[in-house]
Amino acid sequence: MALIANLRHFLDEDGSIPELPDAAMKLVGFLTRIVSTVSKEAEEPIVDVDIKCCERSNELSCDGYIEAWVSDNMDIQWCCNTCDENGVISNWHGSQWDHHDKTVH
Repeated sequence: MALIANLRHFLDEDGSIPELPDAAMKLVGFLTRIVSTVSKEAEEPIVDVDIKCCERSNELSCDGYIEAWVSDNMDIQWCCNTCDENGVISNWHGSQWDHHDKTVH
């Protein structure tokens, strides 16, 4: 089953992570690490993210790693290179984890 996440739903009005339960903090850390890594290499077709699949939940035992990319609609899609875990991260633009080069005209 895909994990569909709107990054803004995890942030407060200032764009920071509020105090959340441990499981939610673990998930937010997982998502923001993906955004940070992929946004630095947004032009690449697939980015190897140095995160193990199991890092998002204590219930997962997969030793696979996450691969991710920016889709045509500018969401970040990710998947495990070993199991069927996958997901989409939306509304990451402009967050503190967005390192995509911005063009000034």
